[in-house]
Amino acid sequence: MYELPEKKIAFIAHPRTASSATGHALLEMGFIQRQSHHQFNPKWDLNGWFVACTVRNPLDVMASWYHNRPREEKCFNEWLPTFIEACLYLQGERMFFGRPYCNHILRFENLQRDFDTWLEIVGLPPKEIPRRNVSEDKKGKPFMTYYNLKLARMVIERFKLDFAENDYPIPALKGI
Repeated sequence: MYELPEKKIAFIAHPRTASSATGHALLEMGFIQRQSHHQFNPKWDLNGWFVACTVRNPLDVMASWYHNRPREEKCFNEWLPTFIEACLYLQGERMFFGRPYCNHILRFENLQRDFDTWLEIVGLPPKEIPRRNVSEDKKGKPFMTYYNLKLARMVIERFKLDFAENDYPIPALKGI
């Protein structure tokens, strides 16, 4: 988590949502990092704080994660079920663990625009988010091309709360 205590502003960093790049921009603006990058403790007192986080379509997150984790040369079909079961970030009921504590949501799909809006709301100047830790292997490949019907249903079922809370539409799965 990143914070600017004197202004009571915080950003909760979720994995695979451009959190490294956003965190880098925030550090350049005088924010401090509380503990490790993706660490968040619900017991931290954020009452009265303006807290933001970034969300991303869970299907897209999984495709991005596939390209940024050791996967022992497994194909996506073999890797995904094991990853969903084993990944510590995914042990709760939601992928975006900090979402319930936020009063402003940035969407990965509109990140720079949403970041600028958030900064304006909290009275900070605009700041460009640098490109860091980008899924180079993905190279713009649409995330749905990674999925067959079974895998898509697995992700949709596992993260149904994230789809609903963040208004991500459930894709039509007939043509996969």
